[in-house]
Amino acid sequence: QDMAARLVPIYEALDGGQPKQALKLITNMMKKKPASILTVLKALALHRLGSTEEALALCDQIGSAQPPETDETVLRTLNLVYKQMGKNEQATNMAERAWENDQRNEEAAIQLFYSYAREGNLVKQQQHVMKMSKLYLRPREDYVLWAALTILLQVPSDAPPTHPMLGLTSKMFEKIAAEGRMKDSETLLVYLDILERMNKPQEALRILSSPDVANMIKLPFERLKTLAHLHERVEQWDEAIKLYRQLLTDHEPDEWDAYKGYIACIQKKGFLAQDVEELMKLLKGFQTDQKTCLCRGPFLAEIELESIKPREGAGNEVIVSLMLQYFDRFGAKGCCVYDLKPYMLRHLDTDQARVQFGETLLEKARGVSDSEKNLRYYTSCIQIQRVLGMHTASHMTDAALLSLANDLVNKFIASAEEAVKKAKQHREAAPKGSVAEDDGERLVGSDLVLVAVHILLEMHFKSTSEQYVYQAIAILELSLVLSPSNFQFKLHLLVLYARLGHIRRASDLFQSLSIRNIQLDTLSHIVLDDALRYSPPHARPITDTILHFHKQNVDQTLESVAQCFSHHAYSRIEDVSRLKRRLQSSHTYASTLTETLFFNMILYAPTAPLIPDEPDPNDLLPFIKQLASNTKTDVIDAKYDVLRALQLNEDVESIDTWQPETEQPILTRLIAEAPMCQCTTSVRAYGRTKEEQVEILRLRRLTLQFVFDAFIASSPKADELRDILLCINDVLAIPSVSASMGVLKVEEQTGRTQSFDAIRWNTVRHVFEAIITVLELCAEPNGPAVQTLPGKLAAVHKGCEDMLGLIKGMLAQKDHAFIAIPAFFSLVAEVMFYVHAMMKKAHDILCPYVPAQPSSRKGKKAAAAAKPPPASELQKVLAAFGVQMVGLSESISLVLNGVLTSCTVSSPPLVLLAPFDPAQTSIDHLKQPRVATLIGDALSQTQTGHVLALQQVRLVLTARILAFKVFG
Repeated sequence: QDMAARLVPIYEALDGGQPKQALKLITNMMKKKPASILTVLKALALHRLGSTEEALALCDQIGSAQPPETDETVLRTLNLVYKQMGKNEQATNMAERAWENDQRNEEAAIQLFYSYAREGNLVKQQQHVMKMSKLYLRPREDYVLWAALTILLQVPSDAPPTHPMLGLTSKMFEKIAAEGRMKDSETLLVYLDILERMNKPQEALRILSSPDVANMIKLPFERLKTLAHLHERVEQWDEAIKLYRQLLTDHEPDEWDAYKGYIACIQKKGFLAQDVEELMKLLKGFQTDQKTCLCRGPFLAEIELESIKPREGAGNEVIVSLMLQYFDRFGAKGCCVYDLKPYMLRHLDTDQARVQFGETLLEKARGVSDSEKNLRYYTSCIQIQRVLGMHTASHMTDAALLSLANDLVNKFIASAEEAVKKAKQHREAAPKGSVAEDDGERLVGSDLVLVAVHILLEMHFKSTSEQYVYQAIAILELSLVLSPSNFQFKLHLLVLYARLGHIRRASDLFQSLSIRNIQLDTLSHIVLDDALRYSPPHARPITDTILHFHKQNVDQTLESVAQCFSHHAYSRIEDVSRLKRRLQSSHTYASTLTETLFFNMILYAPTAPLIPDEPDPNDLLPFIKQLASNTKTDVIDAKYDVLRALQLNEDVESIDTWQPETEQPILTRLIAEAPMCQCTTSVRAYGRTKEEQVEILRLRRLTLQFVFDAFIASSPKADELRDILLCINDVLAIPSVSASMGVLKVEEQTGRTQSFDAIRWNTVRHVFEAIITVLELCAEPNGPAVQTLPGKLAAVHKGCEDMLGLIKGMLAQKDHAFIAIPAFFSLVAEVMFYVHAMMKKAHDILCPYVPAQPSSRKGKKAAAAAKPPPASELQKVLAAFGVQMVGLSESISLVLNGVLTSCTVSSPPLVLLAPFDPAQTSIDHLKQPRVATLIGDALSQTQTGHVLALQQVRLVLTARILAFKVFG
């Protein structure tokens, strides 16, 4: 007790974020009376001060003490410190030693179970908890239940109902229930979930037939919903209807799932008149009751019932009438279009019916007197008309569509400026020091802007004029000024800027969205692919955030599993584990790891301009070896089964769209097509099949495998390298992959097109073939294969020249050239990297460094007079090739210097881009000077970013000029 009282100031200092003060108190106390708890607390304070190594040494000192530490407070605190340092393995070792020292200590056994859970070691977790269930006669926890839950975690999410482990856990839970040990709702919910996965609703219903068991589900709403669902599963329609009715009348009259279940049961019974009449009476009662008349559920349920029940000669008139009534009541809500969409598409089956319905809604919207409400109804009407396909060429001319877009933007701007003015007045009138109200993310009518943007983008697809795209950007930028928190405006701008290659602005918008946690995996695909290719420096904040999130996710989810056991939240364990598995198999995470590795390897690799007098650990080959040693094998695993197991977690519905059902969403179509800058450096993930994405990722990983295998081994095996190259050729031969290569128009007058990617990959293949030949010849420098090497090296040089020629051709076009140039030079740098590594590897084998031996003055004179050994044929070929590559590198540098000289940061923005001209647009409000300034500022930022990217690539390529002179 005396020690506990003395520790209070230390705990207060640590909890208050004052580790220095805590360390001072601990040091003074240890001088008087050393104790294990003080040593552990000192480690915690040191860790929070950044002295992790010293903290780890103190923890290891306590963890390896003999006899093992058994004090529960010390063990818990030590486990906390290990966990904060990410050393779960040490924490587990310590927990194992503590329990083995005293197996009667149940608390030590529980802590060891939690340690296994934090490691995700399910096998040891299961084995240990089974021992616990036999060892402790009066256990603190139900260890048989813990064992069953641990076994359940080992069952795949998509396991069939007959999976043996499901059967085993079912038997274990059945025993728990039979022995009366099922005492809480969490245990019951897990058991019901197991029976659901095993397709045994009858058994689940039998368990819930006991009132005591059913009452374990504390919320009556959830209890009724569970029972109704089970009765529906076993086809007990009357009982299910009774429960659904009770759920609606007693608890939640707006529960849509209950309405759907109720109507489904009536349908299965054959739409008996009595059932339909009772439901209609219930719905009418809700619709007229003052407390429930504002609920959407009863009105939608009536439409749903009329939609599926048999009709005799009435056609769709009743349903159309109900939809119009629904619009009268709820047309001012943003969800109106989504509520009515399935019924409109199902029952408005002719163009005439759709046009008539849309025009009727427009008349109703115009009849609303209140200005704000009128705009809300008008917005819903426009969205519905778009869903019905009324904004297509078959219904409206181009001029009418542009006029509509103009009207939509004008309506929003007029409303938004008034709203901003009122908000400003409200803030000025508010008492000093009061918190101002948020203007809201989406102002009234903001969706009208999105519809106008979609119209302009469709005009772009029809005419291929990029002027419409810049008009769309201008509209969105202006609207964002009026509604700066509107995330839909930002998402649309993000897509358009990334699509055009303006990565600096796209990256800023991505950061302003404050995307966090799981959204990094579901939304980053919108910008990540373009950012990595067009401007890697501006992709780094995004990739670093993604990798940090995934690293944290592994530790946090495993800790959450342990906490679920600790706090008896058993029904959450499977959800947490499923989330962990989903994120671990994320395609976004896998591709980000791979692309980041490429970026680090190509642009951060050292370049040696001269052969050093002694080996340099920072030289190119040691760098590749270090990079490979720090890379986990799964990062470059290119097996089909591994890559096919990756999951696409992209959220493709986050961007609002109201396209007709027969058309692809406009922004998905925009991203899936070829980039507007008339080039691409890799396949876009958005809009491509999973198989195509698997092949692209496999191609990148095979390339990494080739580089690592070729340059880190002292004697690389040519046969293994040939196998990898064969796989690369197989992937490139797949039609969907070859079709994905971007096309760059370099001779428009002749109609001839050339693919930069195709030339780049052909050059890479030639480089890899040359590397294999060079490595073979290093063992036999004058062998017959040396005769074929010049031809292969000539193909490499020709490919590099062709890439540079395409870059010059694009610069000559002066059309979006500045956007693509950093990407193209990055690809040239990649090829140069492979050539540089090949030359260095050959030099290290053929001309190994030999340390100078101390000798007499006479010996030194003799050594100086001795002639160097004659150069081998291989050395001569590589020396000639090095001279060629030096000349090519100097040409590349000249082009780069020219680009940077003509496109400095201070030059006018968009010199090489199609400039935005407000005078040419039909949108009146875009003729204001501030819009041109907005666009100019945004794209000037992009230019600044591309200059930085070009300067980074220039440093790399310039340094590689002398690096090719390895043979002098």
